Amino acid sequence: MVGGVGTAQRQQQQPFSDEGSISVNAWEQQREREVDRLRMKQAEAERERAAERLVAEHRSLGLEWIQRRSRSFPSTKLEKGKEQLAKIYFSKSADDSLGELSRLAESGGSRSSSLHSTMALCIARQIREVDEAHRAEKFEKLEALLRQMKVPTDVITKSNMIAFHDEKFEAALGNLSQSSLGDLDAALVRKVSLHYLDKGLWEDAISVIEKNRNHLEENSGFQYLLLLKKCRFLDSPAKENTMAYAVKRLNELGRLGMEAKLYLALCETGTARKSTLMQLIDSSDATEVVYGELLKRCNPDDIPSVLEKMAKNGLDKEDPHILTALAYRAIDEHDPLAVFREIEQHTQNSPVVPGQLKAATRSAELFPSEEVLSLLVALLKRSSPASSYCVVFRVFALLYDQQRFDLILELYEHFKTEDNANFLNRFPNTVAFINAALIDKRLPPLSDLKPSDVDYRKAITGVAKEKESSTDSKDHLTSIIEKMLAYAKEKQWEEALKTLDTLQGLQAENDAALTLIYNCALSASVELPAVTLNTFDVMKARGVVCKPTTINTVLSSLSKSGDWKESLRFYESANSTEKDITTYLVLFSLLSKYNLWESAFSAYEDMRKSFNKPSSTVFNLAIGATNGNWSVMLKVFYDMLKVHGASVKENVLQQVVHTLEQNNRTSELVALEKE
Repeated sequence: MVGGVGTAQRQQQQPFSDEGSISVNAWEQQREREVDRLRMKQAEAERERAAERLVAEHRSLGLEWIQRRSRSFPSTKLEKGKEQLAKIYFSKSADDSLGELSRLAESGGSRSSSLHSTMALCIARQIREVDEAHRAEKFEKLEALLRQMKVPTDVITKSNMIAFHDEKFEAALGNLSQSSLGDLDAALVRKVSLHYLDKGLWEDAISVIEKNRNHLEENSGFQYLLLLKKCRFLDSPAKENTMAYAVKRLNELGRLGMEAKLYLALCETGTARKSTLMQLIDSSDATEVVYGELLKRCNPDDIPSVLEKMAKNGLDKEDPHILTALAYRAIDEHDPLAVFREIEQHTQNSPVVPGQLKAATRSAELFPSEEVLSLLVALLKRSSPASSYCVVFRVFALLYDQQRFDLILELYEHFKTEDNANFLNRFPNTVAFINAALIDKRLPPLSDLKPSDVDYRKAITGVAKEKESSTDSKDHLTSIIEKMLAYAKEKQWEEALKTLDTLQGLQAENDAALTLIYNCALSASVELPAVTLNTFDVMKARGVVCKPTTINTVLSSLSKSGDWKESLRFYESANSTEKDITTYLVLFSLLSKYNLWESAFSAYEDMRKSFNKPSSTVFNLAIGATNGNWSVMLKVFYDMLKVHGASVKENVLQQVVHTLEQNNRTSELVALEKE
């Protein structure tokens, strides 16, 4: 029996019997494996077919997209002149285009003036992209050919304006006739208007745009956005007028979107700019550009919360605008290496962006220690040539100024072997610094150009002066503000006025600093209306920016004098932008003392134009100031009900009821009870 069991077990373990047959279990297992392999092959084949269908679908959709957005025209045989114009237009080489124009001039082909003008402008744009060292030479060839073809002088002048950006452009602009100034293409309109803005000639900039409006891309509004972007560097009246013009045109085009609002915010100063940017990031249209501008200006403690909010909105924290802003915020005079640590943190697995290089170069210009300069060179060497071009000249000039010839040659060797980095042609002035370094190492120079032939000290000296003046000015202002705050608290108006006498000619980087100093002087003399008013006149005469707090302080002082006429005159002379809710609180309190309900109602209407939802406190004071006329007071009360509803206090209601009872207004009382 035992032997029989062992034999059965051995037969179960061996798949084949002695006669070569297969067991049922082994056969089923083999069949399952074959079925699994077949299923896998079928699934793989199905995946491949699905991938092919997806590729075909994408290709089909792509072709459909291109066909919907592409315009095609039947091929036609061009005239001789137009055929050459097509070759010039599509040419990628200024030399080839000049060759085509030369052949046309020698053959005496098309005599069309407009055709020649178009060719000239096309070639001028190609010459603009040529290296600076060869640009003038190629333009001379173009000018000679145009004169040979008897092209109008204004066309040659426009070509000059397109090809050059420096004094040659300015000289050509001065030679352009008034008729041609009104016949510029969109690119030249932008170039000329920006040139005028750089010179502070905002009226001329707007005039050029108006004369050429029919040549602009009206639907895009790009020209007006450019005006908004650049006008923030103008002085106050010019900036306001340019902003008003640009906003008007953008509104007409329906293009006053997020980009325009960002530029308007940047035209503000101090806390107004920061608060406007804070409002913009609450919009669903806010982009990384908006967050980048806010990061440049917010308090250091607020940076993490801004980045967190940005991430919640699905925006990229590694966007170049964000990285640039964070790099600039890392510049610290107490820790010059902080900016390099910030850049290193964000470039472990991503390339260095141009904005980061600019921030690092700025830090090195302000704090040019040996370690900082070495880190800057190392950063440049691991950056792409395209990114590093924006700071090449500044870095070479800085290294020469610090006599770091070893680093100059190190950078030269790097750029010389780098692909597509023909920087000596792109920046011919950098050769001067390389020559100096080669001579210092007793090596032959590349040319005769010397650093003394290059105007580089302007940038270096400017940075040094800016650093020195900004640091001194900051310390000086901080000291003055601390003193003035103490004078304001202790009402030492005589000491405050003495301090103001020392501020003549002082320029503060932030207008808010000077405004705060003068506001302290006003607060110190608030008990003396004549002194306060005289201080305010001095403030206006010196061009110090007035804030609502300034107006409120003067108005409070005047209200204490009892001279309501002078108070009203001062209120009416202030601009609407210089008033806030507190202004109306002070004014209504004053007018209620003298029952001047007409003036109070006029001020109330001004307030409603500026503030949609004033506080209940302002309404309470406005009702008290207008109760001399029951109908006016009742209107103010109903406005209050619309804004604040059931939150109206009982004492205010009793005041209204009492006034209506005094004037025997029974029907109004009944209507009020129903309300």
